[in-house]
Amino acid sequence: MSILDNFLKIYMKKIIFYIILVLLNSCYVKFPNNIANNTNINKNQVNFQKEFRKILTGIRSNINDYQTHVVNSKEEFEKLLNLHDNNKFNNIFIPKIDFSIKTVLGIFLGDRPTTGYSIEIEKIVEDNDKVKIYLKETEPQKGDNIKIEISQPFLIIETTKINKKIEFLNIKNQVNKNINYSIIDSGNNSNIKFFKTKVDKTEDEFLNTFTDHISDTMNNTNFQKIDFDKNIIISIFLGKRKTNGYTINVEKIIKTNSQIIVKANEIFIKNSDFQEKETSPYIFIQIEKTNLPINFDITFIYSEESLNQNTEEYKKTELFSNMLLYGNDSNYTDNKNFLIKNNQDFKDIWNKHIGNNFISSPFIDFSKNDLVAIFLGKKEKTGYSIKLFKVIETEKDLRIVVQVILDDKKITTNTISNPYAFFLIPKTNKNALFVLKNEY
Repeated sequence: MSILDNFLKIYMKKIIFYIILVLLNSCYVKFPNNIANNTNINKNQVNFQKEFRKILTGIRSNINDYQTHVVNSKEEFEKLLNLHDNNKFNNIFIPKIDFSIKTVLGIFLGDRPTTGYSIEIEKIVEDNDKVKIYLKETEPQKGDNIKIEISQPFLIIETTKINKKIEFLNIKNQVNKNINYSIIDSGNNSNIKFFKTKVDKTEDEFLNTFTDHISDTMNNTNFQKIDFDKNIIISIFLGKRKTNGYTINVEKIIKTNSQIIVKANEIFIKNSDFQEKETSPYIFIQIEKTNLPINFDITFIYSEESLNQNTEEYKKTELFSNMLLYGNDSNYTDNKNFLIKNNQDFKDIWNKHIGNNFISSPFIDFSKNDLVAIFLGKKEKTGYSIKLFKVIETEKDLRIVVQVILDDKKITTNTISNPYAFFLIPKTNKNALFVLKNEY
């Protein structure tokens, strides 16, 4: 190829490049105004929920009337805490908050006539010109364990920085409501010999359950007529027990926004007609018709029967457990058992457990683990300890056997204690049944 050929080749490439450049500069795409101004559209559509974290919550405050506080500086925060605790708050325990990116909100309900009241934040929603704080006040319900003394429920939280007008909205509603029920039959001679719970919403369903249940030892095998247009029947069968004296006690039936919870426990009374003969306790409960799902929270007395029930139906696997924390100074004064499956539930229970103490919760990887929390409630002496005796997984649920030990060498009488323990277990999608095994 000659020098002239090379020159012509380079010259033609330059001409083609300049032609393309001119064409691009002379062409444009015209977008519709609403697309061209897309940033304005996003601005007009701001409406999202803000995350928040609890700092402090409780039922004792020096603030005796309803107040809300918005705090944007360290000085304001210290002033609020001193107002809340009548200048007794130790500055050492004030959490460190970066007020350049955070805002603190305080909600104080003021005086309430009894315990049992609480305040929660349902959600925080931000739009173009304001931030709405949706508050939810819970009141004590009939049957709740309350004290007749003045309380001042409060909640202090932190959230991302707020530079807009804030509006507090009280969506006062009762999340948990005790519902009326009636016991239509109970006894200890059911023909259903394994643990079972049943919800019957039609006469045909109840007839099938009743037919499985009746036995030749019953005095009355008449099928009861129920108005299933207005009611449903809930039944609990404990399965086989080696003696008489075992019964089912229904503590309460709770209605929430999303479900009905039947709280019951097995009790044993050894009276004058005690006999070592096999029994199978049962109970039938009638409640008003509902479309909500019905779940059961049942506590058993430890026995081989309670541990091994459902052997006719389910395979069993024993799971390992690791103790995470234990002690005797929980702020839970009632006997409570929890299977915790997510971080938010853990934070709520942890805050109630620690009370006014600023103790950080341990990190739990809830993608791999669940957390078992056991609170024995208020005891009049020390010396109690808690162990997980067994954790058994069936195809239907978990059986968590809690062993409670009282060490004679560690007993101190006339000293209040509130024993607790936290255990890690492998992640599961099952609900839990707690079985108590008292060693004292």
